[in-house]
Amino acid sequence: MIHRLVPRSGSLFRLSTAPNADVCVAPQLSTPGTRPRRALPSSLGPRRKPGTLFRVVERVLAAPVWVVVFGLSLGLAWPLAGCNRQRSEHVVTLWHSYRGTERKALKRLVRAFNEKERTRAKAFTGYTPARVRLLQISFDNLPNKITNAVPRGHGPDLFVFAHDRVGDWVSKELVEPIGYWVGPALAGRFLPKTLGAFAMGQRLYGLPLTYKSVALFYHADLIQTPPRTTEELLSAGRRFMKNRGKGYYGLVYEAADTYFHAPWLFGFGGRFLTRCAAGEAPAGSCKKRSLPIHTPEAVRALTFARRLAGSGGIVPPEVTGQLVTSLFTQKKAAMAISGPWFISDLQAASKHRVLRVRVAPLPKVSEAGNRPAAPLLTVEGIFLSRFSRQKRLAFRVMRALTSDSASEFRLRAARQLPANVLVDKKLSDPRSRLHSPMLSAFRQQLDYARPTPKTPFMRVIWEPYKKALAAVIQRGEDPDAALKRAAKEIRRVLGSCLGRRQ
Repeated sequence: MIHRLVPRSGSLFRLSTAPNADVCVAPQLSTPGTRPRRALPSSLGPRRKPGTLFRVVERVLAAPVWVVVFGLSLGLAWPLAGCNRQRSEHVVTLWHSYRGTERKALKRLVRAFNEKERTRAKAFTGYTPARVRLLQISFDNLPNKITNAVPRGHGPDLFVFAHDRVGDWVSKELVEPIGYWVGPALAGRFLPKTLGAFAMGQRLYGLPLTYKSVALFYHADLIQTPPRTTEELLSAGRRFMKNRGKGYYGLVYEAADTYFHAPWLFGFGGRFLTRCAAGEAPAGSCKKRSLPIHTPEAVRALTFARRLAGSGGIVPPEVTGQLVTSLFTQKKAAMAISGPWFISDLQAASKHRVLRVRVAPLPKVSEAGNRPAAPLLTVEGIFLSRFSRQKRLAFRVMRALTSDSASEFRLRAARQLPANVLVDKKLSDPRSRLHSPMLSAFRQQLDYARPTPKTPFMRVIWEPYKKALAAVIQRGEDPDAALKRAAKEIRRVLGSCLGRRQ
């Protein structure tokens, strides 16, 4: 219906809602030669048509009695018919990519939340319960589904993913800032480093669930004391290989992978991105973002990686994730570098052979003044969609799934490292039933881990850096030349972006 202004008294306008009308019409003036209407006698007053209520009453009085009685009974019964209807629900959709025990743990937590909502609805008249509906999407497809579905209104209210996509989703306005609902008490529930991973431009965009990084696994019956420095690491590995012979390795990890090379890069003082380019610096404090790919620190770190996994090293030169599991579980490798996901592989292998495996933080870098090796930190959390139509209710679900009891249950059921402060203390306390020596080592590693950069720039770096690692470790190329080539390739893609002022 289109509103329009209709003249009154020649100059004043009133609002009209005539369908398909123009926005504004001119005053209707009398046309010359038109016969004026005859005025009514003042005694009779203006002639009025009977109103709607008058016509209804007139028809009711003229109708048979049984029709009136039936109509009144139907009118009184109609409002009461809705009293027996089942109470409606507010459905909150949550997407995730969990599998195995993590998926089972999330389903049980959601089931408990839904049951609690139904119980509350029975206890309080007029309360509309919320129901969380889960949808599992593969890890590789979930980011693209979020990017494509959310702006079109087909996405979820909430979704679980790692923090490294925050910059992407914030720039596209896909996630809602939640700082309005997060007060000091709620913020104090989480480990500061895990909560800070979801901050961007002094705004918070998610609540952490768990975190992951790599650490050092070793066989306690093969390595008596875990190496504390990289020199001790090399010595222990060479000693094991000398005693066992060909086909055995002191250490196994995916040396030619950028993610697993990060601890040595940071340990030598290098970086993938500057603080400005990584989104770590305050907004407006950076004039230009540069690429620290080809630096002396990066060259030294790559030279050390060649010392570990190159010719004459203690690591196989070409390693995949499956080979890491195979060599380590068969005790053909004394040590391995992997994350908490590796524990499930060890538990499966322990059904067939006895394994006495321990976990320790990564050794300090001897060649860099015993600076700690710093792996990349990945924090998984819950995001709130900016296109959700029930944000307040969805945030209530976020609070419930990150509560103390929920974090403790995920630790028990799925062995997820807790981002919750209270549960973290129980994990680190040897007197607690939640204490786990393996997971406690990852908690120690957290103090030195660095959150994965959350800007889109990092995704461009992975592959060129991986090529440089393979060229140096597997083909024996010069580290300086390999990094120079990688930096050139990366800058060709990101050069114009990194040159912009913030």
